[in-house]
Amino acid sequence: MLGKRVTNISSIFTTYRGFNREVWFLVLISFTTRMITFVLLPFMIIYLGKIGMDATEIGWIIGSGWILGSIAGPLIGYLSDRIGTKPVYFSVMIVWLLSFIGFAYVDNFYLLLIISLINGIGRTSIDPLLLTRMYRSVDVSKQTNVSKLNYIAFNAGIMIGPFIGTELSKSFGSEVFIGSACVFTLFLLLDPFFRSKSIRKVEKQTITLKATLRVLWADQTLKWYILAGTIFAVAYIQIDSTLPLALQAAQLFSWYSPLSLLNALVAVIITTPLMNWAEKRSLSSMMLLSVVFVMLGFFCFINSWIPLYFLGFLFISLSEILFYPLWRESIANLNRSLQGTYLGTTNFSYIGYFVGSALGGELFQWWGSGYTFLFFAIISMATFVAFRIGQRTLDYREANTVPVQTTTP
Repeated sequence: MLGKRVTNISSIFTTYRGFNREVWFLVLISFTTRMITFVLLPFMIIYLGKIGMDATEIGWIIGSGWILGSIAGPLIGYLSDRIGTKPVYFSVMIVWLLSFIGFAYVDNFYLLLIISLINGIGRTSIDPLLLTRMYRSVDVSKQTNVSKLNYIAFNAGIMIGPFIGTELSKSFGSEVFIGSACVFTLFLLLDPFFRSKSIRKVEKQTITLKATLRVLWADQTLKWYILAGTIFAVAYIQIDSTLPLALQAAQLFSWYSPLSLLNALVAVIITTPLMNWAEKRSLSSMMLLSVVFVMLGFFCFINSWIPLYFLGFLFISLSEILFYPLWRESIANLNRSLQGTYLGTTNFSYIGYFVGSALGGELFQWWGSGYTFLFFAIISMATFVAFRIGQRTLDYREANTVPVQTTTP
């Protein structure tokens, strides 16, 4: 028994062995950019209040970037396929760091709104760009392990960020934005020293934007996969929108920080063994299991009892770990010649965050927490339905693809 446990632990450490230096450097960037994003989310609320913004203006400034980012994702992905991922990545990073400098020196609401829109493009586009670069620097067989490692780094940044942001807001002001810009500048300067030769040669696409949009629109599987991700986002965002309201109503809001910490810790610790286990199962069964975990989590939230809240967060964390890496990889593999564009379309799921937050707040006012969480538990089932339909369309497309016949003279 002990030998088996040692073997299992050893397999976790060997999962990521063999990655080149570019992958590890990009994973570090993924961790840092996500950490900075979540440092600034709580920090911005306090900072904007200090410079004279009211609650409504703060809400508009912080929320506007997500919407534009969801729309800009496919365009950024298209550009990465058309002119190359690295130049687009550099451009996005430069624009993003310039937005930080803008936040540091601007105190006009309308200018801050514009800067937030620009910041949102960088914030939501960087993850698909980083993942595309990672995928193109490893063999296809290692993409799943790349997804797992990136997801661990991603959640580690989310776990650390809010605590740092809260502490920085007590003693610092605009210096935080300048510091963030300096960190991004350092990454850009170091990037050439960590590049590795691509394992898979990817030719730059000459397809026009109009033709690319036709390809995306004609891909029925992609539509269903994006719908599945958007529905999942509608449900998942409830832990950041409706759940705090429910805890506040039950006078248990002080527990929200430990619950969020549990979510991030589980993602960091459990991702590798859970995904290693999931690789041996079918994709559809893992997607179904992720939906079941979401439903169980919401059922636990119906009753205002702290142990059930922790159990519910555990279920939600397991669901998130199973769903997002497999979902993104499934979309990336639909069209490897337009992989950047396809990964960019995953940003459309951010619309689900917006819809879920608004809908959750309205339903909570009408129904209270019990029926609201029950409603989203039922809605989450549509995630699997949409994904399964997407798989069926993919099976049909592959079954009806006629291979090119060559004749021997």
